[in-house]
Formats: sequence, structure tokens, C-alpha cells
Amino acid sequence: MNETKYCKRNKMLLAEWRCPKCSSYFSDIAMKEYHTAKGILKVCPDCGEVGEPYHNDPQLDKTTMQWFIESFSYPFTSNGGFIIFTAAFFVLFMNIALTSSSFEGLAIGFLFMGYLGAYMMKVIRNTAQGGDDLPNWPALSDWISDIAYPLFLIFSTILISFAALLYLVIMRGSERLMILALLFGIFYFPMSLIAVSIYNSVFAINPNTVIGGILRVPKQYFMACMLLLLVVTINSVVNIYLTFLIGRLLTFTLSGLTGFYFLLVEMRILGMIYRTNKFKFNWMNEEEY
Repeated sequence: MNETKYCKRNKMLLAEWRCPKCSSYFSDIAMKEYHTAKGILKVCPDCGEVGEPYHNDPQLDKTTMQWFIESFSYPFTSNGGFIIFTAAFFVLFMNIALTSSSFEGLAIGFLFMGYLGAYMMKVIRNTAQGGDDLPNWPALSDWISDIAYPLFLIFSTILISFAALLYLVIMRGSERLMILALLFGIFYFPMSLIAVSIYNSVFAINPNTVIGGILRVPKQYFMACMLLLLVVTINSVVNIYLTFLIGRLLTFTLSGLTGFYFLLVEMRILGMIYRTNKFKFNWMNEEEY
């Protein structure tokens, strides 16, 4: 294992490349890319020299079970307390807005949803690129790229993953087929979210990328899917009972806190699946190096 180095441009990310000319270290996202006939060429963003891979990720020395369990403490790293606290208000206002009967309320709710979706994808990308601390909230310099486009990616991922189920519901298909379509969507969605977070494009949600990725890491991916299914089920059941016991407003607040916590854990796990298997996926032509 090499000495642990961090990206010159972003000290939260582990270095994945070293420049042999200026001896600087960079994360994968910081490197400039040039497309050649042989594949993608990674060059130093400072001096333009072709970079060389630098493998120093301590997470790669851990077993799947080790980093899977450690993911449950991930939301409490660095500024995790502040992130979860502010997220609780985001989710509370989002739920209130989405249950509103007015068009303005629904619009505000979808904006909150888009912003939270953008953060979830940022957690996956940050983890996949070597980050071990929670990233900051996305900037709001451009509402189209910071809110509207992530919202489009999230809804596209959901729609494509559960397209078969939606079709059967509309056409009033059999319950057995609906259950199978639901299960297919549950297993297709997480890998789709990984792909769309890495590529930042809706075109990443294609069977070749998604199903190919699932088949390369079946055991780790099955664990992630089971956790997601368990979290969604428990959260839904608890919300129903809490609404009767303590009222809707307090239920929204508590479910916002717990739901966001488990979403962070799940996004961390999805990011780790890519991070520890990126050479198997070879989505970014890593095998070229």
C-alpha cells in the first residue's frame, strides 16, 4: 500500500493519479480527460503531463462486511450532525409541501426533492472517488443544473427502473406479474442510481451498463438491495403507526431524520460498491491504465 495522499484540488478526496512531472496528486475527477483512439487519456490539470495511477485507498484493504458495517457510522463523520439536522427541516418542508393541494406547494416540494436527490448523488460520487467524509450541500448557483437536472435524473431513474410495473398497473395486469415487476424494479434501481451518479447522464440507465454491473458484483449488490428494501418497508410501517400516536407534523420530523440517515447509509454503500469494484465495472476505461 502506498502512502495515503489526497487530491491537490479537493483535500476530502483520495488521490488516484500522480503527475510524474510536477509530482502533484489528484483525484480522478480533477484530472483532465482527452479521448484518443486507444481510450481516455488522463492528464495533469496543472502542467498537462500524462498522469500515472496512484493506488492508496485504505478501504480496498477491508472486507465487504467491514466497510458495509462501517457505513452505518458514515452519517456522523465530519459535519454529519449539521447535515442531518438541516436535512430534517428539508424533508419536513418537502413533505408538507407535497401534501399541499396547491400547485405552488407541490412545486416547492418537488424543488426540495430535486435538491435532496442532488445531494444523494453527490454522496455516491464523493464516496466512489475516494471521499470518506460527508460532502457539503450542493451549491445553488444555477437552479437548472443544481435542482432541475438532478430532479430529472432521479425521476428518469425511477421511471425506467419501474417502467414494467407502471405498464402493468395501467393495463391492469395480473398481480403476480406486478410483484415480479416490482422486484425487478427494486433490484434494477440501485445500480441505475450508481450509474447515473457516476456518468451524470440519463443515458447511463441502460441494460448493458446496469445489468452488466449487477452481474459483476452480485453478492455486494444483493446486500445493498436488501438493506434498501428493509429501510423503505420499516420506514413506511413506522410512519403509519406514528401518525396515529403523535400526529402528522412530528411524524414527518422524526421520519425525516431517520429516513435521511438510512438514505445516507445506503448511498454510502452504493458508492463503496463502485469504489471497491471500479476495475470490474470498467465504466471509465480504468483497465486502460
